[in-house]
Amino acid sequence: MVAGCSSEAGSRRGSVGGSGGSAGTAGAAGAGGTEALDPPTPPTAVTPPPVELPPRPADFSLGPMLGPPGWRQSTEPFCSPWVGNGMFTSLWSTPEAVYVTVGIHCYSLIDGAPQEYCSAPGGASESLFVNRGEGWQAIHHYTDVAEIRNFGVQGDALLSFGRESGSCAVGKSTMDGSFDCLGGRPIAYSTGGLVRGDRVFHLGTDSFSDYSLSRFANGEWSEVKSFERRDHPGVLLDLGGPLLIAGDHGLVVGVDPESGTTQTIAAPLGRYEEGAALPWGYALLSNDASGYKLVLHSAAGWKTLNLPVGDDTKLRAEASSLYVSYGDKLYRVDETGEYELVLELTQARIEDFRVNSDTEIFLSIEYPELQQYQCGRFVMTWFDGNQLHLM
Repeated sequence: MVAGCSSEAGSRRGSVGGSGGSAGTAGAAGAGGTEALDPPTPPTAVTPPPVELPPRPADFSLGPMLGPPGWRQSTEPFCSPWVGNGMFTSLWSTPEAVYVTVGIHCYSLIDGAPQEYCSAPGGASESLFVNRGEGWQAIHHYTDVAEIRNFGVQGDALLSFGRESGSCAVGKSTMDGSFDCLGGRPIAYSTGGLVRGDRVFHLGTDSFSDYSLSRFANGEWSEVKSFERRDHPGVLLDLGGPLLIAGDHGLVVGVDPESGTTQTIAAPLGRYEEGAALPWGYALLSNDASGYKLVLHSAAGWKTLNLPVGDDTKLRAEASSLYVSYGDKLYRVDETGEYELVLELTQARIEDFRVNSDTEIFLSIEYPELQQYQCGRFVMTWFDGNQLHLM
């Protein structure tokens, strides 16, 4: 069964499903683990939203480069379970699997959707799916969760953090459908996370104090380094040795992950909001009075690129290349700052993407024309270096 494309509506509110899995415990990354929340729904019957919509057309196009659907042994395209505006998605990929989180805020469901679709006005519904090259599997579903961002894996368990107030600092979703809030630690606002072996690092604030870079090891959280609220650190990168943290007012520092010792890096003033680490340095998305810009840092120092970027820009690294998404375009940038257009969509935009290699790039695509159909306005694709494929 293609996820979300069953013609039979679920009997439970917001149910999702697929093959395998069992219900986990209440609470999610993005939801307070001690509150009375709906537990994750067992993934047993993937269904579309409880609205009458026709099937997604088979002949819609994302551009002239759209090739035949499929990825490895998976041949049926992904079908997102939620329909309407305000959708949020987050991807993660490894050489073995692709992970997709799909969600929507209740207040943005299409006209006519019953309010009981979400358990509280203004809440949200969110689901996790995985594809190991053999088809899409629904792992679990949560209601009333804040926007989740995936940031790494341990084994085949996906790690994520919730951006908004009341969220679990770091959540660990295992492929049997269960969920663990690492250390049971709540957080008010998260800005970054990364995995290094058996250790997990998180950057965020509890809203009453400064920002904190924290480390989860041996079952416990400990603070590595604190940062003033005014600097609003928004980027956390792994440089192999030190960790890099960047934020407002040109804050760019290297942090020893064990001692917390910091080294300030002279950087252009601005607000750093996105980043990617590469073997030769790192790239940062900066926002200042003149607008958004992309800056590279290498042994040669800082370089500002004349590349179109904005608040929806995302940066991903692969080997020696930097990939940059902006709206309907995907660019590849080398160490010198030279860039080329790799992919341009038609009447669609890139919501999120991940890069395994130059011939295996995964993209979640927003396609507004689809909001009148089952499967919503969101599709999963992969780019093989020449053609874009539904997956």
